[in-house]
Amino acid sequence: MAKAKVVINEQHSLMEDQYRALRERGFSEIEFVKIPKDGLTKREQMKLAEELKEGGCIVFASPVPVLMAQLAFWAGAGYGTDKIYVLHNDKREKRELPNGNIFSVVAKEGWELVPIR
Repeated sequence: MAKAKVVINEQHSLMEDQYRALRERGFSEIEFVKIPKDGLTKREQMKLAEELKEGGCIVFASPVPVLMAQLAFWAGAGYGTDKIYVLHNDKREKRELPNGNIFSVVAKEGWELVPIR
């Protein structure tokens, strides 16, 4: 089985259905790459990309645009990580606030691992 490096905001955690999607893809080991709650500068993202490019599978649970773009670029050029995935869910659940406003949130179930390289 393979190891996944999961990029995730330090304030977030994976949902059970996200763990299921990882297991179904064959990942038996997970290493979390925690992103600070206030994010990373472009320079910090590029530095992290250098550290992560040395192979393995990267899974984005939280969006980190410059990091994602740089790793995908290197992977597409044949230089760097083996595979890059994004956790994705098309399903939404509607919630209503006490004042009557309605908003949507991502559902707890229906997660899939989408390869971007």
